[in-house]
Amino acid sequence: MRLPHFEYFEPETLKSAVNLILKNKESKFLAGGTDLMPKFKKGVIRPEVLINIKEITGINSIKEEKNYLKIGALVTLGEIEDSPLINQVFPSIVEAAHSVATQQLRNTATLGGNLCQDTRCLYFDNSYLFGQSIWEKCFKRGGNVCHLVKKGKKCLAVYSGDVAPVLLALNAKVQVVGSSGKRLISLSEIYSGKGDNAFTLLPEELIAEIHVPKPKPSSYGTYVKFRERGSIDFPIVGIAAYLTINKDTIKDANIWLTSVGSAPVEAVEAESVLKGANISTDLIEKSANQAYQQIAPVPNHGYSAWYIKEMVKVFVKRALIKVMENARGGQS
Repeated sequence: MRLPHFEYFEPETLKSAVNLILKNKESKFLAGGTDLMPKFKKGVIRPEVLINIKEITGINSIKEEKNYLKIGALVTLGEIEDSPLINQVFPSIVEAAHSVATQQLRNTATLGGNLCQDTRCLYFDNSYLFGQSIWEKCFKRGGNVCHLVKKGKKCLAVYSGDVAPVLLALNAKVQVVGSSGKRLISLSEIYSGKGDNAFTLLPEELIAEIHVPKPKPSSYGTYVKFRERGSIDFPIVGIAAYLTINKDTIKDANIWLTSVGSAPVEAVEAESVLKGANISTDLIEKSANQAYQQIAPVPNHGYSAWYIKEMVKVFVKRALIKVMENARGGQS
């Protein structure tokens, strides 16, 4: 497929990138391009200007600073997989990065881009084939209908990023750069929960760096993913679990889900069941049931909502069992 005509810029600084997007309407930031370019080629999105930020220096490193691990937004998922520092301190981040797509794509895809990938919808993402000129405009195209759920009163497109739930479970923050300068916010604050406008960031704002606090002593985590094939595919359900365990008592618990809503979802009730309790098979079952009861997914993957809910229960259970095994083996 041929790309339509567009203007192209390669700024060398964050300030230049921000100024360019302020001057050009219908423009997009381009980093790895693994999510953006296929949609552009297919005509699902139609930016008039692409601003390639890959040449910007200073946001492509991995470093320790005080009590944080700082990862530049332009660090690729492949570099995360290969980083001795991340493998040692945060193996669950490596698990999540490794689960994305294929090695070739991970060598191109950036962490910032993965966190900011657009929500997905079977109708919207395939509209270039048969729907744009025939279907009534959906919410995601500025209309007033959801083709996925006929009586839906809002866009129900699903956020399906793999790395975000792990970073959310680790209480990560992001440094955002825009026309008003820099600000450091919780990663959770960038997600709006709206399928048609998934992020709270202004059009000229971009993520420059991700700050991950070093784990508490006796903390253990993992990321598990259910998908159609063993590679390539987006998650049908993805679960990040991070627990702090003292002997057999769970002192703290963070569980985040992906691909079950228009933003990553924190399994608050499932966490609550675990906190302060002693590890047991019944406890894991109870926590998984709480996660099952909390979510209300839509059939946006070719699977029914009922089946997705069942898989949430199964994979929360698997994630917790895996974390307990990591704790016994002393692997963080």
